[in-house]
Amino acid sequence: AFDGLGPEIINSRLSMLGFAIAAFWELTQGIDVFQQVNKYPLITIATFVIFTVASWIPFQQGQSYNVKSGPFTPALEVTLGRIAMVGFVGLILNEAYFG
Repeated sequence: AFDGLGPEIINSRLSMLGFAIAAFWELTQGIDVFQQVNKYPLITIATFVIFTVASWIPFQQGQSYNVKSGPFTPALEVTLGRIAMVGFVGLILNEAYFG
């Protein structure tokens, strides 16, 4: 089922991953998000599938996401993920508008 904290944690992790990779390649190589996906489609898809499965398996095994690890909490992870979602959309809009 797609309810509860699981899907939000997964979306947050994927957003943080996507933003970090997109920003890194754009800053270091000048390759925008659209070029990255077109140039490396299989790597892009495989990375997101692996992260999704790796995040979903503990949830399916009944493990709790309410585990605190140092300063990191599930609430902080979701908050940072939401910020990454906004940042990723900002990257795409910036590239679409300014080229």
